[in-house]
Amino acid sequence: MQIIKKNPIPVYILLFVLFSNIFFGYGFQIFNIFNIPINYIFLIIFIFFLKIQKSANYLFQINLFNLIILFIIFNFFKLLMSYSSYGIYAIRDSTYVFDLFFIVISFSIFHNYFDTSKILKVLNLIFYLTLIFIFMWFFKDFFQSFSIRVGSPTGASADLFFNFSTIALLSIWFAFYNLILFPNEKNHSKKYLLFFLLIAFSVVFFQRRSIYLCLVAIFFISLFFNKRETLKVFIILMIGSLIIPLANLFGISFTGYLGEVSSIFFFVDHFLSALPGYKHNNEIFESTSGTANLRLDFWKYVIETQLSNIKFLFFGQDYGAPLVYFKATGGIPVREPHNMYLTVFARTGLFGLIIFILIHFRLLAIWIYSFKLSLKKEKRKENQILIFLGIYLLFIYIIGLTDSVLVANYHSIVFNIFWGIVISIYFKLKENENTSNT
Repeated sequence: MQIIKKNPIPVYILLFVLFSNIFFGYGFQIFNIFNIPINYIFLIIFIFFLKIQKSANYLFQINLFNLIILFIIFNFFKLLMSYSSYGIYAIRDSTYVFDLFFIVISFSIFHNYFDTSKILKVLNLIFYLTLIFIFMWFFKDFFQSFSIRVGSPTGASADLFFNFSTIALLSIWFAFYNLILFPNEKNHSKKYLLFFLLIAFSVVFFQRRSIYLCLVAIFFISLFFNKRETLKVFIILMIGSLIIPLANLFGISFTGYLGEVSSIFFFVDHFLSALPGYKHNNEIFESTSGTANLRLDFWKYVIETQLSNIKFLFFGQDYGAPLVYFKATGGIPVREPHNMYLTVFARTGLFGLIIFILIHFRLLAIWIYSFKLSLKKEKRKENQILIFLGIYLLFIYIIGLTDSVLVANYHSIVFNIFWGIVISIYFKLKENENTSNT
């Protein structure tokens, strides 16, 4: 049986890191003390003061810790060799590697100091705070006037408290959790309404192709869990889309990141404008189709660069070296190819990419096994937590197709903390199974 130690301090610290990255996003990522990002101050504290040897042994049992350590050691030596040439940029580009420590730390804390059945309460709290967060977005100029401005050693700056860099992802995450997977018969109409509002908010105002990809993916996955509910939701969304032209008739318009929305075909055009040769019907998408083609150029350039050099092919380029050369609006340099998997390949070569894939294949296998076991043993709370977290993890993998998402530490750290929770549930279910068998 799992024995929970009575020491809430590690739990409180990790939850603070988790909540801060979720709600403060990029601002918390670049917040630093003496040029050390606050996330890594906490990471150092955990590594030196949290006894994780026993937890490491657990992770060895599932052939995970050895892969994580191998990936970290390999990239640590790459960082040492890159630092003399690229300095702080080499450190910045490699932080996603060391974020993997948060898997070990998260598992250690949730396995030893926190009853996994209570994790659902934490996730529900994030849900309700997200609703407040969304409401605040409509008054973001007002709230940002109260925020402090923080900067990084590389010169980047952002509002610490109200930059809303995670709000679109949070909206669609909780929309699907709230309605599709766990419908409450007593408040069914309210859940439908909340789902529709959350989806409408993220789609109408943020207008990102990654959101559309997530919606398409989760729609087909949701059919597996609850076909009837999913089809109902699809019909609701189609009917709800009629609100846009009806509102326009009364002089009400909805303006998002790209421009004013006149009908649902706005989003269809925007999504399909990423396809080469697609004839879109909106001049707004001239720039977005251009960015889609630019991404393809980035990917082609990175692949050609890797294949042109044996060292790059097997061991990757130096940390700190730009993978692409482009300046966006305002002269902001673009250094990553906007694809998480290509970024890992470019930085670590085939050697690192294979280890990275093995790590995540192992993590996915653990989630699948845990999910099946929770169904078999009728562990409803654990099943809900796994699905809750699984939606977020899936979204990160999908967004990674069009963005170097794990380079953003506020995503990477949350992502790895959630994987630590999944592993803690895995071992709890395994221990319960072994107990019941004996």
